[in-house]
Amino acid sequence: MDITILEDLLEFIGRSKPDIIIHTAAFTDVDAAESEKNKAYKVNVLGTRNVTLAASKVKAPIVYISTDYIFDGEKKRGLL
Repeated sequence: MDITILEDLLEFIGRSKPDIIIHTAAFTDVDAAESEKNKAYKVNVLGTRNVTLAASKVKAPIVYISTDYIFDGEKKRGLL
């Protein structure tokens, strides 16, 4: 499922009515994310937003699997 297509995701989640959603989709190629910023943003930010919107429609909790590979919590200033 392409989580960047909100309409498809809403339809699928609405039809399947899951009890819980385990969200593991991500653009994980760290090096490519530097040169493909729009694609990484589309998947990691907008796609995750779409998952949360679809989950809220069916009141399903989300388990979000992530990594500390990029954001280890040690940075003390803004990301930009």
